[in-house]
Parts: sequence; structure tokens; C-alpha cells
Amino acid sequence: MVCLASAGLRILLIAQKLMRKQGEFKLRHVNSDIMEVFALTGFTNILNIED
Repeated sequence: MVCLASAGLRILLIAQKLMRKQGEFKLRHVNSDIMEVFALTGFTNILNIED
């Protein structure tokens, strides 16, 4: 089982904002448990996630 706390989600948002200024931020090969967390929190609409 994989866990992702709110602090981890916050770090991803900060990283995305910083990278938007410098280039591109993508998440690749995301574990299905983490994808479920992203879906429940709406992060699938915010982050650039690739298979």
C-alpha cells in the first residue's frame, strides 16, 4: 500500500508552479493507489499526468 499525505500534495503543487515558470512539469508512471488519491482530490485536473 502506498500513502500520500497532504504535505506531499502541497509539494507537488509548489513544484508545478515553479516549473510552469521554467518549463514543464509531468508525472509519469504513477502508481494506481496514488492515481486514486489524485482523482479523489481533483489533482487529475490540475497536474500533467502521463502513463
